[in-house]
Amino acid sequence: MALDEHKNSTAHLSEQDQIAHALGNLIGWLETWRNEQGAYNGFVVHRTEGKRMGRVHDTAWTQSAIIRGYGNLYRNSGESRWGDAMTRAADLLASRYDAETGRLHYTGHEDDRFQSLVSCALGVCALLSVADLVDEPRRKHYTQLAADHARRYWLDVLWVEAEGAFKFTETDYYSPNEDRFVVNFNVMAAEALLAIHKATGESEFRDKALRVGDWLLEQWKHTQAANDNLLAGKTTVAEDPASEWMPPGGFSYQFTPSQREPNDYVTLYTGLCLRGFWALHQETGDTRFANIIRAQSAYILAMRDPETRLFYHTARRGKVEKNPQFIAGAGMTLLGLHEVGPLLGEMAVPKDTIASILSRAHVNGSYPGFIGKNDTGHRKRDGGGTVWEDVAASVNWNAQWFEYLTRVVDDPAQVDISPSKKTVHIATSRFIYRDTPTTVSIASCWPPRSWGLYHYRKTEATAKVSVYPVGIYSHLRSRRVPEDKPPPGSTGLKGGGTNTEKKRATLLLLFVCVLLFGVARVWFFQQGAVQTFNDTSTYDGTYAGWRIECNFDFWTGIRPFVTPLVYRLCNQNPEAIRFFQSALSAIAWLLLAFSVRKAFTSRVTGMAAFAAILAFSLVDEVLYWDQALLSESLSFSTHALLLAAIFWMFRGWRPHQMAIVLLTAFLWAFVRDTHLYYLLLVALCILPFSIVPQYRRRVLIISAVLIALFIPGNHLATKSLRWAGNFCNVLTVRILADDAHLAFLEERGLPVSDELMQLKGKLHTEAMHKGPEFESLRQWTFQEGKQRYTALLLSDPLYTLVEPLRDMDKMLGQRTLHPWRFRESNFASVLPDLLQEILYPDKSGLIWVFLAPLWAGAVGLSLLQGRVSPVLIVPLGLVLLSYPHAMLTWHGDAMEIGRHSLIPTFQLRLGLLLGLLFTFDALIRHRWPIAAPRLLG
Repeated sequence: MALDEHKNSTAHLSEQDQIAHALGNLIGWLETWRNEQGAYNGFVVHRTEGKRMGRVHDTAWTQSAIIRGYGNLYRNSGESRWGDAMTRAADLLASRYDAETGRLHYTGHEDDRFQSLVSCALGVCALLSVADLVDEPRRKHYTQLAADHARRYWLDVLWVEAEGAFKFTETDYYSPNEDRFVVNFNVMAAEALLAIHKATGESEFRDKALRVGDWLLEQWKHTQAANDNLLAGKTTVAEDPASEWMPPGGFSYQFTPSQREPNDYVTLYTGLCLRGFWALHQETGDTRFANIIRAQSAYILAMRDPETRLFYHTARRGKVEKNPQFIAGAGMTLLGLHEVGPLLGEMAVPKDTIASILSRAHVNGSYPGFIGKNDTGHRKRDGGGTVWEDVAASVNWNAQWFEYLTRVVDDPAQVDISPSKKTVHIATSRFIYRDTPTTVSIASCWPPRSWGLYHYRKTEATAKVSVYPVGIYSHLRSRRVPEDKPPPGSTGLKGGGTNTEKKRATLLLLFVCVLLFGVARVWFFQQGAVQTFNDTSTYDGTYAGWRIECNFDFWTGIRPFVTPLVYRLCNQNPEAIRFFQSALSAIAWLLLAFSVRKAFTSRVTGMAAFAAILAFSLVDEVLYWDQALLSESLSFSTHALLLAAIFWMFRGWRPHQMAIVLLTAFLWAFVRDTHLYYLLLVALCILPFSIVPQYRRRVLIISAVLIALFIPGNHLATKSLRWAGNFCNVLTVRILADDAHLAFLEERGLPVSDELMQLKGKLHTEAMHKGPEFESLRQWTFQEGKQRYTALLLSDPLYTLVEPLRDMDKMLGQRTLHPWRFRESNFASVLPDLLQEILYPDKSGLIWVFLAPLWAGAVGLSLLQGRVSPVLIVPLGLVLLSYPHAMLTWHGDAMEIGRHSLIPTFQLRLGLLLGLLFTFDALIRHRWPIAAPRLLG
């Protein structure tokens, strides 16, 4: 049946007949969502943007309205059909109480992340409102439950004595640094406490309710003074509906210790407040509460659209946001007006609003959610227009309308429940919405913030399909909540609970990232080809230089043994070597990405770090070397494995984890000689941490092993003379050009000849290796060169520390200074240039742009917390030690500075990226993301 036909079919009925007819149809639809245990499930489109679409269990908001509604019908008629439905719903809500913790499960729209005060208060009020309608055992159970819950959770946990009010919830994710005090929460708490006092006779509940009443009176006085100042000289919507200014009588939504000025005036919650103010007025007879009720009621009735007669959603800083307007949800506001009817009289019955809502029913008896959901704020967004959130019928909002109708129907016996057999099918160019007696399906393609695909079997507590961008983000952002033991009478929600949904969303994103990473790697491997260089022969055993003269075996040859070993394992086959390097690189970066992700408590930044690490490994400066027959690829891969092992070790500090770290450090150390010196520097830097007793043993073990690794490694490198050629480059290019340094070495035996001076500014030649005129130079180099050069660097610390900065552009600007990367026509980049510049900035100036927010965020949050977060140890270590590593590289050779500096500048960029991610993680959490015990043991 079309909507217009449905409206015409009820137009001839009297007002009461229309209400009874609408109520019967609505009940028929609500019952399609109820499961056998009495839980009314259903998704919630909440507030302006928020949606709870995946896990759709019963909430106290829905369940309490159902209980009170059926209670109204049963009280006025005595019919068992209403009593049975009421008892079933109340028992289900009571079963959500956990006697061990004193908490109520599933209290609000945020799953079990929030045990919010108002959600709990609604549940308590609902159970006590029907306590006189059930048998004696149930009455005692409901009463004891309410008192126990209020005492153990509200009074012991939520009460803030200095404020004289209850805070929002135990853990407030929207305000983690200070308590929030929400007005309607405290008003509802006062109503519930007075109800508990009435049921138990215990004065502590009444006393606390009156304390809350005093707080409310104080906040009301403060708000009205601010409103008077804000609205002075302005025309409000109460005088001119076209105005943008709110009417007098609004009560601000919330306060914090640092934010006391009124801001947001939510009409829906203003209506909810009327119930509690009425309870306080009846208990105390204080006319100030009556005056608040009158002022708030006038405010609510003025906050209506002149055309739709529906309530505006909110006013911010005094200006009305006229959309979205609640349809079914308006029942909550009307309930408040109905509650205070004895005080207001006819003013409390906005018949035009009631008629407007009744006229908008779907053919199956349900009511849509909103008008103008897409036109929020003072301007249209995404072009305006109807979206699926406008037409979809939410169980929660329909339950509020249901409770209101049960209050105004004169004769419940005349309500004929019409089982929902009709289907609502609405299809537009933007969305498809289909509501059948057993299922709901929604598919939306526009606007982007309404994108989504959903499918529900109504009696189940978890959506069959729930995919939408905001939902995925919310799952990742939300703190992981341990899955509790299902409360008595639960519907087996544990298997489909919050953690399960979060895990599914996370696994989906992980799978997509890994899939894209794998496709990119395979594509690059197929596009690439083996790249050989002059130095390749020094790894594959064909080099005829120093190694033959020294006559050392394989393990102490011209190069550290790891790369030659890999080449031997691959049987010196270039394609096999390229495949091995590519496979090891992919595995190493995947392990690092997974290990880093675990270091974040925020799911958003954890997933961002995972994707960023994988993308970082695909930049040209890293990926290119997988096809080059040099040591760079193995340097990157073993370094990534080492970092992955370190992050893994930080999560447990088990002996086998420490062993894996030391094993990967051993492999990385023997890829390049400078890595040995870097690890020695790391060992010395972490030694001061041994003064902390709980870290002493671990730090000493790691430092001792790294130092023990350096001693034989350095000895082998010295005896193999593989450093000699690099020293000759430094001698001819740098030392011969510096008279002071030349004189220093000459005084210590360096044989200076005319032949040597002719090589000034040039790289070493073959004659230096074999020519008889350089025999004395070779002998001095082999016997004393390394020690004397080390002494030279120690004697001039300013030169040692500062001189490498002169070649910073060569070390950092690898993309522009090395055209050999693109000399092969079949080399193709995986990532676009802009993304590569973001992940791996080429210009040195951009490095400092990246560095500034890292230090600002890290230092600022450190000061805020009064300590330095251990989570920054790895990125800070990478950043701070990258320059000493670059110094070792620069002073070690004067040839191909850019290529030889790949690893230290890689460490700098990776450290900055990780540091920014950790800092952002701390910012969005307003606390350090990993506690010291978790990271350091």
